[in-house]
Amino acid sequence: MNKYLILLLIATLLTTFLHAQEDETKPPNSVLFHVGYGFQVPGGDLNNDFGVTQDLGFGLSYLYQNFLFGVEGNFLFGNKVKIDPLSKLRVENGGIVSVNNELGQVLLTQRAYYFGGNIGIIQPIFKKSKRSGIRFTIGSGLFQHKIKIIDISEGIRQLDDPYIKGYDRLTNGLAFKEFLGYHYFSKNRLINFFLGVESVQAFTKNRRSINFDTMTKDDTPRFDMLFGLRLGWNLPLYVAENKDDEKFYY
Repeated sequence: MNKYLILLLIATLLTTFLHAQEDETKPPNSVLFHVGYGFQVPGGDLNNDFGVTQDLGFGLSYLYQNFLFGVEGNFLFGNKVKIDPLSKLRVENGGIVSVNNELGQVLLTQRAYYFGGNIGIIQPIFKKSKRSGIRFTIGSGLFQHKIKIIDISEGIRQLDDPYIKGYDRLTNGLAFKEFLGYHYFSKNRLINFFLGVESVQAFTKNRRSINFDTMTKDDTPRFDMLFGLRLGWNLPLYVAENKDDEKFYY
């Protein structure tokens, strides 16, 4: 699937470049800051460990004609953890004995992040709007996830630092990310957003020296995936195109 997306990007880039040579009324270049929200379904090995995730993201891009060059970061979180690294610490009713010989309660959640760079285009599809259009980007960066272990009772010594690192399954590696959707810029410059689908493919490994529940090191290569929807809001800063006009406006 990825090779078709790359071919689509190359073909559209060439089309946009040729069109830009003929268009004498190009839209102004701009710096785009965005914040966004995403909802994803896991795939691959990630689906064995976690359920659906949500994320909050941010990014900074430079839009030259219709070409995008940028960086982005996403903080991911989820409430469903499908594995239990604390199973050997639990007693019959599922609790864990605390330092006071009481049953402590523990909450397991997912925490993850992605940070990387991207390139792409915004291809206009309506003659009256030379800025809004189909947005397509591809990127690469670091994807990391782990099990966030929260000791609600604050009395379980087995989960104190640094022992907790033996249970959290910290995993990271190289990731690739694609987005395809629609990017809209309003004429009054107040409503600027993009909406579409995205996918992430990551080649990861467990980075802990040992997992305490198995008492072994897990160095098995993983292939983690995410597929979902993303909505983002843009603040564009348009760059003056001649030396006489030094203003930035939004």
